[in-house]
Amino acid sequence: MTYMLYIDDYAAWSATSLAGAQDLARGYVNGGRPLKIVGYDRAAGSRTWIYDYASGSWREHSAAKGSCS
Repeated sequence: MTYMLYIDDYAAWSATSLAGAQDLARGYVNGGRPLKIVGYDRAAGSRTWIYDYASGSWREHSAAKGSCS
């Protein structure tokens, strides 16, 4: 699976693991900018995590429900 980090909805960096993408995003958290990680997998489709500044954690976003968990 490939993980793409988006900053302000612009593709910025890619990583081979979710933890790697989260590490790349760490330098941008203090800026308060919208952060999103999308994991791409040909067989399983994609999964999205959005950084929640209120809780200080990554939340998996469910496209079907339009919400984060």
